[in-house]
Amino acid sequence: MPSNRAMPVFALISSVQARAMGSGLILRSAARSPTPWLPWGATTTLKGSFFRDLYMVDPVAEITAFKGPLLVIVGLNDTIVSPQPQSGEIYLVYHQGDEALVQLDADHMFDCLARLEKVDEAICATVTWLDKTL
Repeated sequence: MPSNRAMPVFALISSVQARAMGSGLILRSAARSPTPWLPWGATTTLKGSFFRDLYMVDPVAEITAFKGPLLVIVGLNDTIVSPQPQSGEIYLVYHQGDEALVQLDADHMFDCLARLEKVDEAICATVTWLDKTL
């Protein structure tokens, strides 16, 4: 059972992002070093650098500098990063080079807590991509 300081990591990230109106919230959140629980029961401590990076790093902007082959795998039922597949497609728009988008009928974690078939699909797609691009 999670401690009273623990909370689901996805809820924590979403609540921080939803309420972020400036660096004050980020610094207050970072100072507390919350300990969220993960869906499989483990906990992790999120330090200040995690919260700063949420707002300092723009993954879409970063992908413009990546010149290697890019594989994006999305879960169409993802409620953490949405909407899908549009959130995954944006990386292909800004990436120059060999790329592919794999869309799975799965959630953010490819339904790994309920069944492994979608995880297997993601792994197979990754191996196929690596065989093609390496």
